[in-house]
Amino acid sequence: MCIFAKEPFILIDMKNIFIVIAGGIILLSACGKVTNDVVEIELACTINTFEAPVHAISKSVGNSGRLYIGLENGSIVKMEGDKRHVYSGGDKRIIYDIWEHNKDSLFIGTRDGGLKLITLKNDSCVKSEDFNIESKDLNYSVYSIAEDSINRILYFGTSNGLFKMDLKNNPGLVMLERVELGDKKQDGIHKVLFRDSTLYVAGDPGLFISKSPSRFFNPIKGVRVNNVILDNDTIYALTQNSIVKIDNPYQTNDSVYKTIASGEFYSYSKTPDNEEWLLSGRNVFLKKKGITYKHKLPSGITPSSKQVGLMDNDFYYIAYRELLLAFPLRQNTQGLASSVIAVSDRTGGDDRIYFITSDFKLHKYRFDNTSKDKYNSEPMGQLKGLNVHDEIVKFIHTGSNVFFLATKKNLYKIKGNTAECIVDFNKMDNDNDFSALYFSPDEQKLYIGTRRYLGSIACGSGRKVPSEYTIESIADMDTTDLYVVDISGRDDGIYVATLNKGLFQKTGKQGKFEKIWLSEKYGSTYGLAITGKEDLLLNTSEGIIYNDDIKTLSFLDKADIKAIYRVHEDNSSDGIFILYYHGIHYQGLTHSLIEKRVSPFPLFSDIAFSKACIAVKGESCVLGSRFGLFLFDQSALSPITIQEEKDYTTLYIFIMGLLLLIGGAVIYCFYIKKKKQQYRSNKLIEYMDEVNALKSQVSLLVKKEDREALLMKFDDLIGKLLLRKQGEYISGIFVREMKENVNELRTEFFKKALTLNEYIEMSLEEVAQRIEIMKNLPKIEKEEQENLLEEIIEYQKRISVDAEYKTIKHINSLKQKLLILERDLADNMVSCRNRMDGMTTADIEKGLAEVEQRIKNIMSLPKIRTNELEKSLKKIIEDKDKIRTDIEYQTTTQIDKLKEKLLKLENGLADCIAPYSQTFYEQYAAVGHEEKIKSLKEKVDGRQSSRMVKKGCDDFVNAYSQLRKLSFMQKKRSDIRFYAAVLYFIPDIKASTICASLGLQGKQKINNIQKFKNCARKCIEELYKQEPVMREDKIIGLLYSRLGGDKKSDDTSSLSNNAPKSDND
Repeated sequence: MCIFAKEPFILIDMKNIFIVIAGGIILLSACGKVTNDVVEIELACTINTFEAPVHAISKSVGNSGRLYIGLENGSIVKMEGDKRHVYSGGDKRIIYDIWEHNKDSLFIGTRDGGLKLITLKNDSCVKSEDFNIESKDLNYSVYSIAEDSINRILYFGTSNGLFKMDLKNNPGLVMLERVELGDKKQDGIHKVLFRDSTLYVAGDPGLFISKSPSRFFNPIKGVRVNNVILDNDTIYALTQNSIVKIDNPYQTNDSVYKTIASGEFYSYSKTPDNEEWLLSGRNVFLKKKGITYKHKLPSGITPSSKQVGLMDNDFYYIAYRELLLAFPLRQNTQGLASSVIAVSDRTGGDDRIYFITSDFKLHKYRFDNTSKDKYNSEPMGQLKGLNVHDEIVKFIHTGSNVFFLATKKNLYKIKGNTAECIVDFNKMDNDNDFSALYFSPDEQKLYIGTRRYLGSIACGSGRKVPSEYTIESIADMDTTDLYVVDISGRDDGIYVATLNKGLFQKTGKQGKFEKIWLSEKYGSTYGLAITGKEDLLLNTSEGIIYNDDIKTLSFLDKADIKAIYRVHEDNSSDGIFILYYHGIHYQGLTHSLIEKRVSPFPLFSDIAFSKACIAVKGESCVLGSRFGLFLFDQSALSPITIQEEKDYTTLYIFIMGLLLLIGGAVIYCFYIKKKKQQYRSNKLIEYMDEVNALKSQVSLLVKKEDREALLMKFDDLIGKLLLRKQGEYISGIFVREMKENVNELRTEFFKKALTLNEYIEMSLEEVAQRIEIMKNLPKIEKEEQENLLEEIIEYQKRISVDAEYKTIKHINSLKQKLLILERDLADNMVSCRNRMDGMTTADIEKGLAEVEQRIKNIMSLPKIRTNELEKSLKKIIEDKDKIRTDIEYQTTTQIDKLKEKLLKLENGLADCIAPYSQTFYEQYAAVGHEEKIKSLKEKVDGRQSSRMVKKGCDDFVNAYSQLRKLSFMQKKRSDIRFYAAVLYFIPDIKASTICASLGLQGKQKINNIQKFKNCARKCIEELYKQEPVMREDKIIGLLYSRLGGDKKSDDTSSLSNNAPKSDND
């Protein structure tokens, strides 16, 4: 029975497709986000090397530019800029902390040597005092020192608790006074801070905070605290396994604190911009704009160090073994895209400037104090053809998107983002260098200063830049080795500063350069600055010269000055920007400042600015460096965001991903639709099989009066199922309709089916008719046949009258005996029945011969039939065989029904089967198979994979469906005998070759294939006995010949010229 199941649920509705697409969009969007919380990077830092590991870093109280470094060998290093002074602490004990008592004395904390006060004089230590504690003398360590400057009290964190010293009331005290922290007297105190009348103590028993000497709050208890950090009013504690932020530290109950970082850290600091610096045992971390950057310390810090991290205005200092690492607070974390190598001057009154980054991209920035884009630049694209290998001298914008860039050896013209090298000193004058560039908007001329001479290029509108530039003449002056160091200009002319030959001025467009200052008065000149009024300044080896007066600004520290830049606006106050080797300063030029002789101090000394990376407007300027682009307004240094070009790669990837998702969804829909069609097609095949099975039982189990009407219903339903051809869309409604029709027809069949007694009675009537036919035959000649007939008649009577014999078993036994007798009397039975039907035996043979020939024609066609037509052909062949072997079916009615079925099949194959000609059949049979066998042989000889060989075997059998009459050709494709049988079509093939081509190994496999060859030959012989007509089939005859069978057919012999008699393995 067929089981009718509901159609399975398949995810095909649009809602679920939209969910899949939306999920894919979210996934693609997530791809553009940072997936790693920590980015490993090499942060920029300055490295200072010492003779012993660094254990303490301390900052001077009175001089923010001075640092004290405590070493493991007991030495103290005082650092001021690039200057160092080394002092001895008195012995070889590790120095844990240093506190500047005054400019001539230091308190130092040592390991197992207690507290010391050393006095400095003439850069050497001239005196040292020791301080004892109760019961320990000097056998204790001082980890940290802090001072209450108002009350003049020093606090000391030691290995034996907290101590203090009153500097005001006990000037000669040599014993320190203990500060009680509850019951904890002997625990180590690792950090002491005093700020805003509050004492902070971090140690082994936890964190203590006191606003008065008699009362301590204890917000963290029972946990070791290595350090305490103050950020305005926020308290951070570094415990042994985390950094915590403390809320409500002065509550009587336990305070609430939140963990902001997990792990053991030794230092933590925050910048005014809320950037965080952290030091762990082997890494320095920078948290900036939501991203954490990690700088590795492969060797790890010295674990016994105490004051290992310190932040000032410009640097974050780290004690790293024998090194002091100074990390500038302004770090470039974006690589080449944020490293500025050149900045152009403003051209005329234009507020725009241009700059180039290390990845050779051009950007634009506009001076505009009111704009919301004050701290944003604008990208202008990649520069092509720019190849910078040496120092950049100057970057100039001459207008109309034309730029000039000079390095020491090359001069580039840049137009339309394409750079062209117009002068190359490496090729034409290797001893010469470019040293200055200046563009005059009034003259539309670019002045070029070199080591040897001064030149110019006319840059007027529409002019082309010549391959060589003209040399400007200077009146009454030898230009040999002129060495131009700077060029500038204002309304009264162009000024040129030379290294050792003085200052020159040109007035008017047609004028000549004349010397206005002599160089002998102030030595060598390095730079020039002209203010918007009448002021003129030179940066010289003797200092900055103001209006030809060497004395006025001689107080400036000339050694650290790299360059000076003018303020060239009429409405601005007079002043200059002084560019130091590290840092920058704005200096006003009012007479009051000059008279007071105020020495400017460089700001932002963590950054080394370049002379080619500054543009000035009024009293502010834009500075470029490897750390980015900044706006300086005399006091503050604000970063300018360098905007990248809009990268559409992510968008393209997103769109492509979205299209792939949509395409995938569409393909998925088609796939599901195909699966549905396959499912529905299979269901229709199941319905067809069940209907055919029920129909075959109608003549046996249904009453005669009901048979015709029921068979019509079966034929009508079969017709509907056959009309739905493969490839045509099958709707779910149609499948459900067919299911209902099959169920209804099944129900009707079982209602009209005979009961047991009715079936027995009907069977007895049928047997009686068949016995009557035998009685009408001529006299039976054989005695055993006569006896069997009498036995059958007696058996029939007994079943009719005896209730015990009215069973299916006895009825079938009676029919079996009757069938045996009918076969023995076949010739007479056929003659008798045919006489009753008006049909002769010759007519039946003629009809069967016609049917067989038409079947041959169909079977000779290539594999182009549908599954339904294949089943119809199979059923026709079964009916034909039944008519030939069973005399009960040898009637005119059966022959006509068989021809009607065959006609329907031929109509379905009309395009392929017409014309039915013997010529076509012979051509196909005689030629087609040899090509296929040759193709199989090529696969075997070429040692193709077993999968390809098996596929060739499948294709061969599909082309010759008559091979399925052989039992070994009806096996599943997984049966190896099926493939072995096909491969035996190849002449002279050996069993070992078959095994190799099918991927089989071993002598046992070869023996099995050899045995199968004999079995296959016997199987064909058995087929010939059962169906003599199959001897005419040329394909089966060819296989029989190749298996070593006798060539009894001329046709078979003609197809096989070299059939082997036996396998030679």
